[in-house]
Amino acid sequence: SHTMFSKIAQFQLMLLAALAVLSSSANALEMTPKEIESIFIQYDVEDLDTAPECQSDEIEAAICPKDNSVPCGDMKAIEEHCAAVLGEEITKEAQSHETLKGKNAYNGCLTYVSYHVFDNEHLACCESDVCEEWLMDQFDEMFPDEGEEDFADDEVYDDDDDEEYRDGEEF
Repeated sequence: SHTMFSKIAQFQLMLLAALAVLSSSANALEMTPKEIESIFIQYDVEDLDTAPECQSDEIEAAICPKDNSVPCGDMKAIEEHCAAVLGEEITKEAQSHETLKGKNAYNGCLTYVSYHVFDNEHLACCESDVCEEWLMDQFDEMFPDEGEEDFADDEVYDDDDDEEYRDGEEF
């Protein structure tokens, strides 16, 4: 019974060590304002299709608002977040740069963080359940008939996602 206890203790220690590693990797990266600037500059583009994908969770933990209602809130709160995360010097410098030319980190931050995708063509990259819901409500208001197709009238609806036929033979 003594070896059983030590095996349980070893397992618990292993589990604690694994949890410590996992929780430390979920923490925000320590990033300088210059590093953050180099990320947001990439999102200061005229055509959002040319912008890179949203950043990793670790980077987002450093560049996105801690309050996940900010990205879909008032633009002033998003502007304040961007000014804070970039710092005074970079924010001030950005005021002298044109926007949408890949030079304005402040504008890139607004584009990246904000969920105001219909009004301002923003990307809504920062993860937020609150803002996802808000965005769905916006979509429903703009397109009230979308997503409510009624297939009851159709005799057969096949979405072609399955493989029920191959070479003309049923499985």
